[in-house]
Amino acid sequence: MAIQFKSQSDIGKSLTRSKMILYEFFEKWHYFSLELAVYNTVWWIGNYCHPLVKLQFWAKDRITIYMDKYLNNSILPPPNQPHH
Repeated sequence: MAIQFKSQSDIGKSLTRSKMILYEFFEKWHYFSLELAVYNTVWWIGNYCHPLVKLQFWAKDRITIYMDKYLNNSILPPPNQPHH
């Protein structure tokens, strides 16, 4: 999605970014989960609202934990059960 932010007014930039964030929210929710969609949205809020920058770091940690679990469950086969 190529967006020309410099040529837009401040309101136009805000609306474009809000649309992008909402689009990503529903995309992540559809393809992954509501949990990941929320973490991703919180990351964007922390990214654009500088007083809330700590949210960005919190969300990044949560996204990393979520994706580690997701990838381990979807790529790696379950461990073999020991034979008795």
